[in-house]
Amino acid sequence: MKQSNALAYLRQLCCLQLPKEVVLGEFLRSVHSVIPSENNVYTPLDPLGFPAIPITDVFMPEILEVARLVLPHFIIHHLAKIDYKRYPIVDDPNMIGDNFYRSDLYNLLWRPASQHHMMLAHIEINKMLVGRLFLYRPSTSKAFNSTEHTLFLQLLPYVMHAVNQPAQLPVDYELSGDTGLIVADSKGQIIYLTQRAKLLLLQANQQDDKGFVINSIKLPPCLLRLCQNLEAIFVNKNAPPPSVTHNNVFGRFVFRAYWLEHQGNEPGNLIGITIEHHEPQQLKIFRTLRDLPLSPVQKEVAMMLANGESSEKIGECLHIKYTTVKDHIRKIFDKLDIHRREELLPRLKALETSQSLSEEIIRSKLN
Repeated sequence: MKQSNALAYLRQLCCLQLPKEVVLGEFLRSVHSVIPSENNVYTPLDPLGFPAIPITDVFMPEILEVARLVLPHFIIHHLAKIDYKRYPIVDDPNMIGDNFYRSDLYNLLWRPASQHHMMLAHIEINKMLVGRLFLYRPSTSKAFNSTEHTLFLQLLPYVMHAVNQPAQLPVDYELSGDTGLIVADSKGQIIYLTQRAKLLLLQANQQDDKGFVINSIKLPPCLLRLCQNLEAIFVNKNAPPPSVTHNNVFGRFVFRAYWLEHQGNEPGNLIGITIEHHEPQQLKIFRTLRDLPLSPVQKEVAMMLANGESSEKIGECLHIKYTTVKDHIRKIFDKLDIHRREELLPRLKALETSQSLSEEIIRSKLN
């Protein structure tokens, strides 16, 4: 993808009016195409300035545990002292602490995650620091240069816009392909869970008023009830089906419980709980449009068409004439080989599926 198109994708992503957790997760995964980097992290701050659970492009639960131990001290004694108004972006690790490469933060947290070179952006909303966005590179790569510093600075206002804008939870969701498995006993005690399940459970546990616990990997009350419902069903009691759907800022999570062994009276029967993650349909459509041979404006028009907006509304939002909108729609239809608005969304979903299959085939060949 051309850098200009990649930049347009990131800017438009930050204006989708989706929850900031969804937008920032996609931003961290996509910014590599503009500024080569890896293991990037956004750390939100609570009102007291302490770090909340970070958003990452690669989930490493063992690193998360270390972060809880070393980050608060480092933030209070080092990061908090940086004048973020004077230095909105910092790319010299020594600015956040003398002898940084000898610090606990580097040796216990950054180095195991191959995080050596960094660019740190301060995210400020209404003159208050609300988060920090880190881009990283391993020690085997070159440090970030002045051109990349400038690119990051250009993207910063869009990131702030994504963090600040009000966003309602989406209505329509699609499978993201992200799944996990939990193995528990009949009492709901976790015996094993996959790495992806750890991430999904942590995400599902956040910002809920129905008993989810934020910062521990354990079964929340609604999943404990799943285990109880499953056990009740197999002793011929009336109980709801052992499945539950939960929506929050990270998406939709569908949990299903089933026996891994035949139900009997002996102790030790195991229950499997699958987690399916669904992401906003709007994001999936937007991601599909990224790789299509459409101009940036045509992608915006196609996005609004897929969301059911009228030509008049599209022209008003994009500040273009009605005749220009109609011309863009005609070109979109030609390029996608469709003839009516009603065909656009099914076509984009079909293209997204084919893209996912191609990526799956490539991954299988690499493995």
